[in-house]
Amino acid sequence: MLRSWNHLREPRRVAAAAARALRPGGTLTVVDDAAFGLARDAAHARRAESSTAHLEHYRNDTAADAEAILEGLALTRIARRDVEPGTSTLWLLRYRRGGG
Repeated sequence: MLRSWNHLREPRRVAAAAARALRPGGTLTVVDDAAFGLARDAAHARRAESSTAHLEHYRNDTAADAEAILEGLALTRIARRDVEPGTSTLWLLRYRRGGG
């Protein structure tokens, strides 16, 4: 799931289905952006805040938020990369399905 986690209405349901589809020993990788500040002027802010456009993101989860949602699934975490100063705005979680 590359840069799609925050677009999911029901991320646990989607991740559970993905986990079931994995072969034993298969991996699930989840990567998305952390929320970060935007530089915009007052006109941009007014236009954005008065828009009737639907939101593209349903959440702005961090790796820790996503990990809490995934807790209890039949997956073992094998990697976690958080957003920190000097890194990218992308966080990463990687899981392995048991049995392999």
